Amino acid sequence: GFIYPDRSNMLVLKVLALSLGLKYAVSGYLIHFKKKYSLVKGFEEEFRAGCKKESYANRIGLMEFVVGIAISLAAIALIIFDN
Repeated sequence: GFIYPDRSNMLVLKVLALSLGLKYAVSGYLIHFKKKYSLVKGFEEEFRAGCKKESYANRIGLMEFVVGIAISLAAIALIIFDN
């Protein structure tokens, strides 16, 4: 069962972690490096209203990118070095 995970359940969790990490890394890359600010919820409206600055979206994108890379690397390490 899922309470006492066996190897197949653990592989599913590792692949899920890898896909989640890649999702965050890609969206962070698009926001921070490609300036796709429309991916940040509500940013464009608040930017036009003068409430938020471009640096806010850049920080959000960089944080997502770094967290995504960290999760992806951890998932890859768990998949590779699994005993």
